[in-house]
Amino acid sequence: MALLFILKDRPRPVDRQYAIYLTAISAWAFCWFKMISSDHDASLFWARALHLPAVFIPATFLHFSRAFLGLQDSKSKKLVGAFYGTAPLFILPVFSPLYIENVLPKVGFRNYVQHGPFYFAFIGYFTVCLIVIFALLLHEFVKAKGIRRKSIGFALAAYAVGYTGQYFFPIFISQCRDFLFTGLRFAI
Repeated sequence: MALLFILKDRPRPVDRQYAIYLTAISAWAFCWFKMISSDHDASLFWARALHLPAVFIPATFLHFSRAFLGLQDSKSKKLVGAFYGTAPLFILPVFSPLYIENVLPKVGFRNYVQHGPFYFAFIGYFTVCLIVIFALLLHEFVKAKGIRRKSIGFALAAYAVGYTGQYFFPIFISQCRDFLFTGLRFAI
């Protein structure tokens, strides 16, 4: 799909940014598929490798959102630079056990990420980035009128569904399961 946006006659900046964003997501999804469908050693490699494109997903998402919203202000431009500038900090330790310790059978998968202590920093980075992007989209949604408002509203809804729990929830559910179900039993 990313190729369609790049290969069209005269791709607009929003098309190019969307293609780059989709490429990062596609690379992450490919690595994720390889992680869950490989033997242990290969799966550990792919579990670590999937974080190479994943660290750029927030930056490419913001860059696309900025183009989608037609923002030209220096504040959002500096924010894009900050997102891209922060991402390499998470690439350096990606193949270290401090980032991804191992892969284990979890949540119905033969192999799934067992995070290391540095992984929490990545989750914090990713979450803060998404909150900033959603706040930016929501801010523009409130100001917009007509078709632009509908477009931003559809984008907000689609990304909310796409990012809510898709990635981080399965990693921690096995660790939180007893706590959650104990609280649920107590509430009932």
